[in-house]
Amino acid sequence: MPAVLKNDYEAKIMINDLCPSVLREWKKLFDSMKNPPEHIEYAAFDVCDIPFKDNSIDVVSGYSAIINIEGGSKRKALSEIYRILKPGGLFVFVDQFVSQEFLCTLSSELQETFINKYSDIFCDFQKELDELGYTKIETIINGTWSNKNDDSTLADFTRQHNTELIFSEYTKYCTK
Repeated sequence: MPAVLKNDYEAKIMINDLCPSVLREWKKLFDSMKNPPEHIEYAAFDVCDIPFKDNSIDVVSGYSAIINIEGGSKRKALSEIYRILKPGGLFVFVDQFVSQEFLCTLSSELQETFINKYSDIFCDFQKELDELGYTKIETIINGTWSNKNDDSTLADFTRQHNTELIFSEYTKYCTK
């Protein structure tokens, strides 16, 4: 969203989250600004069932949005985002994954344990985005981080196995 505001302060913006309390925090943030954007709306809905018409949105952005979708719904969310983007529209998102190179540093038993329980953390969704039909996908690796001190069920599971996972953070720019 900051990139959109930088280029078009008159853009119509909808901030979405499944959780209404997150939306309230976003609203408080914008309400506290001296000169907030004028065209902001807030809506709680599931990104796996987006209530917009096909080909109706110019830009969709997210930060750690895809990795935090539970179960097999990640692919459904990616499909919904593609569906609502206008031709030439842009999907920009920052997310994380555990590389195959790092996975190979774990014992074969740990590899199997993590793959069986958290298979999507090893995916950067390049294949799925290609299959949807984006005309251009650019990926930038932003760096790495460890879940050693995270407060999450995945980090708890990782600590139970006396290890940590190293995630690569990336930004993808996907043009429909």
